[in-house]
Amino acid sequence: LLKDFNVQYAQKENQLFNNLIALGSRICNFARRKSDALKTSGPVKEGINNCLNELKAVPSTNDTDSTNNPTSIVALLLLPYLVAHPTAKGKTNSRFSRLDVVKTFISKVDSESNIVSSGIIRDSSDSLKRIQPHIVYCGSSPLNPTKVFVVVDSIFYEQPNIVTAVDTLFKIFMMTNCLYPEGCHDVWMFLQLGFFKIKTKYDMPPNQTLLKLLKEFGLHSEN
Repeated sequence: LLKDFNVQYAQKENQLFNNLIALGSRICNFARRKSDALKTSGPVKEGINNCLNELKAVPSTNDTDSTNNPTSIVALLLLPYLVAHPTAKGKTNSRFSRLDVVKTFISKVDSESNIVSSGIIRDSSDSLKRIQPHIVYCGSSPLNPTKVFVVVDSIFYEQPNIVTAVDTLFKIFMMTNCLYPEGCHDVWMFLQLGFFKIKTKYDMPPNQTLLKLLKEFGLHSEN
């Protein structure tokens, strides 16, 4: 599938890696400003601060390999806190908590024995629901995970790092026409429209929050 992607979308093979190096710091700074603007603590403010604290714990680097660059990794982890809270069609209240939005994109488990239970959320009817495909890592820090997996149809594909896992899963989505998980739909649309510059006939128009986010980083295209 990855080879097929590179054939169908020529010259887009490295778009995620290149854009993370170019925009990672700006995404982190934007998130920091958003957190500072929030007067009261909550899932968004706490989530952003936790991600940024990961950066504070490691030395700064100018590594141009985004798979090893802490800023690039944290920038990806911040995206679920920057997009709009997803709501069911015709509803004003979200079916997903902000934590669910995060978990449907990249989830964390403390040990490999808990990997199988990753990607499970409790929906609005209080029933358990498995979100797939998704990414899961285990370890105390996303900057130094012990294992990273892309999970598709309950099959766990080990990946070398979180950035590569995101790149791999995006290309799987594109080549299989698989729907993005509802909870993190706008995260993947940000990457699709902004980083990869890909539009398909299945795309819905971006909501105002996503549109503003794309414009913030100079990634919006009218074409």
